[in-house]
Amino acid sequence: MADIALLVIKMTIIVISAQETESLKETTPFLREADPTKAILPQEVIEGRRTDVLGWKNQTGPESLTDNGCSTVSLGRDGRALNLDIRSYELLAVLGVPSVALVLQCQEEPSHLKMLRTWGSKGLSVCLFNSSMTLTKSLMKDPDRSPCFLRRQWTAVLVGSPQWSAEVIRSSKTLGLYDSRVHWVVVAAEERESGSITPTLSAFEIHQRVTWLLWVWKFNDWVILVSSPTRNGLVARQAGHWIADRDGRHSLQASKPLRPPYTENFFGRLIRVVSMRDTYPDFVQSTTSRCYFKKDGTTRCIGYEGETFTIIVDSLNLTITNRKVDTCGIPTDKNSRVVVISREEADISLGICSMTAERYQIAEFTEFYIGVRSSIRSSEPHLVRGTFLIFSVFSWTTWVTTSLYIVFVVITLWVLSNITASLGLQSERSLASILDQVLRSFICQGYEMEDASMCVRCLVAVSWLVTITLVSSYSGNLTAWLSIPRLERPINSLNDLAKRPDIETYVAINSENHQLFMNQTKGILGAISKHVVPDTGADFAIKQRRIIDGKAAAISSDSFHYFTATYYNQMEGIRGFAPCRLHISADPVIQTYYTFIVNKNSWFKEQMDTRIRWLRSYGIVHQLVKKFDPPGSSQSLNMTQLQGIIWVWLTGILLSAIVFLTERFVGEKS
Repeated sequence: MADIALLVIKMTIIVISAQETESLKETTPFLREADPTKAILPQEVIEGRRTDVLGWKNQTGPESLTDNGCSTVSLGRDGRALNLDIRSYELLAVLGVPSVALVLQCQEEPSHLKMLRTWGSKGLSVCLFNSSMTLTKSLMKDPDRSPCFLRRQWTAVLVGSPQWSAEVIRSSKTLGLYDSRVHWVVVAAEERESGSITPTLSAFEIHQRVTWLLWVWKFNDWVILVSSPTRNGLVARQAGHWIADRDGRHSLQASKPLRPPYTENFFGRLIRVVSMRDTYPDFVQSTTSRCYFKKDGTTRCIGYEGETFTIIVDSLNLTITNRKVDTCGIPTDKNSRVVVISREEADISLGICSMTAERYQIAEFTEFYIGVRSSIRSSEPHLVRGTFLIFSVFSWTTWVTTSLYIVFVVITLWVLSNITASLGLQSERSLASILDQVLRSFICQGYEMEDASMCVRCLVAVSWLVTITLVSSYSGNLTAWLSIPRLERPINSLNDLAKRPDIETYVAINSENHQLFMNQTKGILGAISKHVVPDTGADFAIKQRRIIDGKAAAISSDSFHYFTATYYNQMEGIRGFAPCRLHISADPVIQTYYTFIVNKNSWFKEQMDTRIRWLRSYGIVHQLVKKFDPPGSSQSLNMTQLQGIIWVWLTGILLSAIVFLTERFVGEKS
């Protein structure tokens, strides 16, 4: 009967089987198999034959529980199952989780079945796993997409001995689980022989969050404990227990939150940073990010990204250590920052590294701290040049329409003249004379002949109205063209750039702008991709000269465009007075969001995301960007901008000296 009841229970809850796992892998590109050779599991668990436990070592020696050992940790003996179903559900109800992943150490027993019946009757969804390996093969590797978790409530319930549960949690990251996000709920019984759960705490990391539902012999009831980080590691503190009222009904009394929060104090733990530059011995100004040593020997980062990171690090009580890795890179670059992060040789990357699909496959990104607009940098619009510029007043379609109008009027007047002449209403006129009169009307020479026929007069009057309109429009626009310089149409959008196949387009290699044009063959992007040139940063001055000469364009952020325009404005012509040689498009290309690159299953990502959202919503990041990367010139007002008034002053002194000498010479003569 117990087997039949167990079958019914399994049909009413979500069960992750091997076949379901395979189907999930086919539809989920982020799912990957754990390497059984690296998993520290008994062979029986790897092959899925039994629901054995992990090996665990305490201070007295190794302990390996088997099916026989399961009888010693059974929750159904010695009255331990008393109210387990109600107590466990009340705990999960207070936690507010809509669904959980349940992992059993040993074979299902009546206490488990009763617990599952109660959970199901209360509407709690359960994913049942019969071993930690099946948990590894499930979508726990990507909890954001796992059907076992809803509304970002990543809760896994472990039912077994405290030692087994501690080893499952300790080895979870090795198995590929997202242990940093999961809230572990351990349902266990305190053993008379081994005592409390204190010996197991050394197996936990300081960032892991654990809640224990523990059977305590002293109270002969279940007690709730929660993990709390300290400088010496994780400790367990009592957070709740059940109290009976006068009627004998028990109610849960909580002295602190039953779900431990994400660790907010890491007590000086090192956070390994990779950035574009080595740590400088002294303070050096930077726009984006640069790290340097303070007098006390600690590392601090500046720039708008570096200051944002420093604020977060200080609030989490972390210690920065930095090393240089040049390029942001792609997964195929062995020594790029994204690959170093994926190999877990560092914890976070500083420097502009935008999110791309390739990078997301091997690393993870935090919340964006700022959005940056990408635009097109091209040469300033030049004056319109051409040998027959006077004909550019009208478009070619207007000139064709005007020519057809003249031909139509001449032929119509000639036909009407011949018809009216045959009727004796007026004298016959030749085709040449009619053409002469029509052409003379366009140069305002008047119309000498008087037509006796009323139909001819009507046609001539309407033709004069059209002629006067065309002549006035042409003469007015020609005057404007000759009086005001006519500029070429600037490149203000991707559509304008696609119409200029004669110029190259520079984009930073493997950047988000480069990704925009990769594998594009159709439409506007396909037309531009034919003349896109990936920019590695070499020959910067030569490429900028080609942009100024109108032979190329570049797509980058507005701030970089401002820097380049300011640089050339200072270097060309009279210093401080050179005209701007570059034009920045009015329409954006894309909106780029800057983030930090961190490890998959980062131990501080959730804490960083919370702080980044706070800094962004209160405008602190925006103020840092304005401080370190203001629009326009990145320098303060200097003598380059003020030299004009100095030249005026020197000219005045020279003129005064000449006048003084002249007056003295004239005075001596007189």
